[in-house]
Amino acid sequence: MTCFKVYLIWCYLKQPGIKIYNAMTSDKVSTKTLLQTCDGILHQVDETLDLFNELQLQHQVLATKAKTLHDACDRLLIKKQRLIEFAEALRSKLKYFDELENVREWIQPHNGSCNNCCG
Repeated sequence: MTCFKVYLIWCYLKQPGIKIYNAMTSDKVSTKTLLQTCDGILHQVDETLDLFNELQLQHQVLATKAKTLHDACDRLLIKKQRLIEFAEALRSKLKYFDELENVREWIQPHNGSCNNCCG
């Protein structure tokens, strides 16, 4: 047991509402009982530290996954913007053919009537 852990236990037992401290001062509890209680507290502290370390690892994994997802979203936004620009450029080039189709539709009825009058 490290000095720090012993100090933590001593500070905990020193608190006014703790029955163990009161029992220690009245000499009604045996040293063995106090040691067992301290071992129980120490075990709980160790379990809590283990859980905290596990939580930190899970947080790190989650942070890594979140960053990966954020980076993927950024790449998708860039790709989306490029596709929008490509679609606009393609639409601009196809506009010529749309106009050509309009002219063809306009000329075709007139062309037919001209053939009828000349033929």
